[in-house]
Amino acid sequence: MDRIPQQKNAQQSKQLQARRAKRKRQALQRLLILLAVTFVLGFLLGLFIGSRKDHTLNFIMEPNATETTSALDENLPWNLTLVNFQYALEKEFAPAELEQLNADYSIDSRVVNAAKNMIDTALSEDINITIVSAYRGYEYQSDLFDKKVQRLIDEENYSVDQAREEAAKVVAYPGTSEHQLGLALDLVDSDHRELDESQENTAAYQWLKEHCHEYGFIVRYPNGKTDITGIIYEPWHFRYVGEEAAKVIMEKGITLEEYLQDYYH
Repeated sequence: MDRIPQQKNAQQSKQLQARRAKRKRQALQRLLILLAVTFVLGFLLGLFIGSRKDHTLNFIMEPNATETTSALDENLPWNLTLVNFQYALEKEFAPAELEQLNADYSIDSRVVNAAKNMIDTALSEDINITIVSAYRGYEYQSDLFDKKVQRLIDEENYSVDQAREEAAKVVAYPGTSEHQLGLALDLVDSDHRELDESQENTAAYQWLKEHCHEYGFIVRYPNGKTDITGIIYEPWHFRYVGEEAAKVIMEKGITLEEYLQDYYH
């Protein structure tokens, strides 16, 4: 009579052990799946963070991707060279001769006297103008562009393509900056150095807008012309084009692109 309960107990013990082993296998399987999922998610997160935070990323497209044409047109005089999102300078381009405008900035030597005379004349009329940018090489422009793109990605959650497109409206794409040409100056009121539209309300801008053409300069990116220039309104950016062209451009309120279209085509 005792053998039946013993057999029954042994059978129940085996069944219990089997259930425990099954539960252990299932637990191990779930753990392995969890570890695998965690690894994959961690890997993807690492890629995402790395793409957003690695400031060594180069956002500059290959030259053939910019769909630009050489800015150096033999049919145009040097002072009317058109540089914009369609007409680019080569990476190696630099003015034939640079000359110091002051202790911090240099420009094309052919423009130095005109720029100095303009700023000195303004000062004689109690208008204080400060230079905040002049000649910038390709590499320097590339660095500015990359940093702007990265800020848009980090702060505005833009994709790389969106950030690149938006950045180009504010910071000229490398090779398409007039600063590389050596004929552009960023000028602000000494008492108001913000590079935004508020600059147009300063005494410096009002004076420059009225008199810059007398020295061969123009407001290169006027208000309401972004569809033509590809650049936002910049009441601080002045470009040398020579007195003859500057007079026409400023009197008519047109852009360099429109001037060349009307007078050179």
